[in-house]
Amino acid sequence: MKKYRQPGETFYCIAWTTVTLDFGNGNMKRTNLIAAGGLQKDIKIIEPTQLVCFEEVKGHKGVLELLLFHPLQPTWLMSMYALQMVQIYSWIKLYFKLLSTHYLYDVT
Repeated sequence: MKKYRQPGETFYCIAWTTVTLDFGNGNMKRTNLIAAGGLQKDIKIIEPTQLVCFEEVKGHKGVLELLLFHPLQPTWLMSMYALQMVQIYSWIKLYFKLLSTHYLYDVT
C-alpha cells in the first residue's frame, strides 16, 4: 500500500476528482487528483499514482475540516475550515502550470 506523507501534517479531509489536463502540443490526458488538508491549514494537490504533491494552496486561517470537488465542475474545489469560512477554488492546468481563482464566503 502506498502512502503520501507530509512532515508535521495530520490530514483531516480529502477529496478526489478526475480532470483533463493539457500537457501541450494537443496532448490531452484524463488524470485523477487528490486534494488533502488538515492541521497545517493548507491544501495539498496530489497526483495519486506517483504520490507527488505538485501544488500547495495556502491562506486558510483555521484547520481544514472539509474538502469537496463540485460533482459537475471537476476543477472547482471547496474547502471549509474551523472559522466557518468556505473558500472556493477553480483550477485550470495549462502546460504544467496550475492557475487558480479564489472566492471566500462566510457561512455564519
